[in-house]
Amino acid sequence: MSYCATRLEAQVGHFPADQVVSFKTTVQLGRRDASRARELIQRATIVKFHGSPKMHDAFSLRYGMRLRFDELLHGNPRPVLPMRELRQAWSG
Repeated sequence: MSYCATRLEAQVGHFPADQVVSFKTTVQLGRRDASRARELIQRATIVKFHGSPKMHDAFSLRYGMRLRFDELLHGNPRPVLPMRELRQAWSG
């Protein structure tokens, strides 16, 4: 029996859309509008990982260096995403 078939949608709590952001989409937005990406990530309650990169890959040293290099190439002298804070929240 599927979730939708049992009509449980109304019984499940949902987060407002502005409190859930995609990691990948926010990284892409950061290339065009760093301040908007920072604002989205700061307001978010949930940062979702779907597709690529996977969460454990996003927190690897290699990905972090690549992301930081990409940010610098796009003229962002300070990091767009607070990777250290995200990693600490994920690690518990």
